[in-house]
Amino acid sequence: MGRIIKLSEDVIKKIAAGEVVERPASVVKELIENSIDASATAIYIDVLGGGLKQIKVVDNGIGMTKEDALLSFERYTTSKIKSTEDLYRITTLGFRGEALASIAAVSRLTIITRTKEEKIGTKVIVEGGVLKKVEPIGCKPGTTIIVKDLFFNVPVRRKFLKSPSTEFGHIADIVTKYSFLYLNIHFKLTHNGRLIISSPASKSLIDKVSFIYGNDIALNMINVDEKKERLRVWGVTSKPSISRATRDYIITFVNGRYVANALLYRAIDEAYFTLLPEGRYPITIINIEIPPEDVDVNIHPTKREIRFHNPDIVYNIVKDGIRNCLLREKLQPEISEKQLHAVEAQQIEVRKVKSPKEIIDTTITEKGVQTTLVDIHDFLKVEHMPKFETPWRILGQVANVFIIATDDDSIYIIDQHAAHERIQFEKFCKEYKENRIKSQELLEPYMIDVAPQKIELLKNLLDYLKTFGIDIDYFGGNTFIVRSVPVIIKEIATKDEIKDFIDELLSLEDVKVGRLPKEKEIISMIACKSAIKAGEPLTMEKMRKIIYELFSLTENPFTCPHGRPTVIEIKKKKLYRLFKRS
Repeated sequence: MGRIIKLSEDVIKKIAAGEVVERPASVVKELIENSIDASATAIYIDVLGGGLKQIKVVDNGIGMTKEDALLSFERYTTSKIKSTEDLYRITTLGFRGEALASIAAVSRLTIITRTKEEKIGTKVIVEGGVLKKVEPIGCKPGTTIIVKDLFFNVPVRRKFLKSPSTEFGHIADIVTKYSFLYLNIHFKLTHNGRLIISSPASKSLIDKVSFIYGNDIALNMINVDEKKERLRVWGVTSKPSISRATRDYIITFVNGRYVANALLYRAIDEAYFTLLPEGRYPITIINIEIPPEDVDVNIHPTKREIRFHNPDIVYNIVKDGIRNCLLREKLQPEISEKQLHAVEAQQIEVRKVKSPKEIIDTTITEKGVQTTLVDIHDFLKVEHMPKFETPWRILGQVANVFIIATDDDSIYIIDQHAAHERIQFEKFCKEYKENRIKSQELLEPYMIDVAPQKIELLKNLLDYLKTFGIDIDYFGGNTFIVRSVPVIIKEIATKDEIKDFIDELLSLEDVKVGRLPKEKEIISMIACKSAIKAGEPLTMEKMRKIIYELFSLTENPFTCPHGRPTVIEIKKKKLYRLFKRS
């Protein structure tokens, strides 16, 4: 007997389902796309247990007849295409005829549907791909699909799913993305009976941004609309004054289909070249309208991957479209009165420094306060560090980024942010280890909006963050209140920096899969946000303090917590050689 056998229909269905249905979010994506193709103007998604228990999607689209409802569970049945030629001009989101069949193969699925022309609807129940019941039912026009016990008959697959909060985060991400682009559709998402997203129909994409991300972000978005030959890119993107630490807020569509495409990401990065610092990303939501024959979406069953026939043309219209809109805007951020006073105070402080060789040292004597001038040599002598036995003289700053110092043998270049980050890291590590972190309540609590897909992830971390002196409460919707922060960062970290801290925290791999991040990851992030920034002018006294603390308070003064160097030494002998002196 030969070794090659023909697989059973049951095994074939489960293999096919595995390609389409990776997790609960895959189900939501396929059902939402079917609702959009059915011309729905309202799509309501109700989820229980992160989608592991139940997913219910209700739409008011065109609905199905009894015959169509029964046929929709068969593989490769679709109303979207009829011939091979249609594959090269796809204008709908669905077309492969696999989604419902794949979902039904690995769940207990119920469909309730009715067309507007019919007086009575149809209810169909399928379990594990097997038809169980068909009956008439009274219902509104449209379609309701209920998916229960996903992967109940594929326990190996179910075992690899993440926590309910993580799985729900992926669902919220999908709903968020599609609610942005389809302005005429009211999207609503609930989880365990609680409303998470409500994005009413609107004529403006910026209004949709306000519904999801809040007014602060919406007010700093600009419209993008660029046409070139047969292509058009339209959407919104943020002014450079608003940016994020990750690409999570870049959402790209092609002909209304959400895609994650490296070419589009590179084009957006290039559009912001010199407008955003390295490691910062805009909030961007764009749709590229392109002739369907110029893009191939029939690459993978999930339809996430696409291929452009003329990638250079697409790259250029995205880059130029966003860049041109940015350059037409007033991009310089406005400084508040509070910030202006801070700058003026800093300038006054700088003027108090008389010369690089003199530092004002105040001591308390029996007769009162005595002020004396001491030389930098005396202050910076670090006798317990053999490499720095000789005193340093601070010469000043370069570009408000580097501190320049010298001694008899070398010139030292100190990265002020990296150095201060190392200091803050080791201070906070010690406080955390000794359980003596000091927390300071904010006079005005920060209201922070997070993306809907990250609400549950942040809620899972609230108790853990309290051990680091960060007190955050859930306020409702997608809003959290930051009530207190560690004393070490209170005077330095702004609301935007706290927001960046939360964004970076929720992007950690451990957090994404429902685990608590390592203590040192949290501490290094806090140290980074609390450290003096590159570009900040420093007084001589502040520079002196940074160098003193770097070599007297830290175990490893030569790198920041991320491994970048804090100090570079240039020997005078090398300088002589560079200038061809003997």
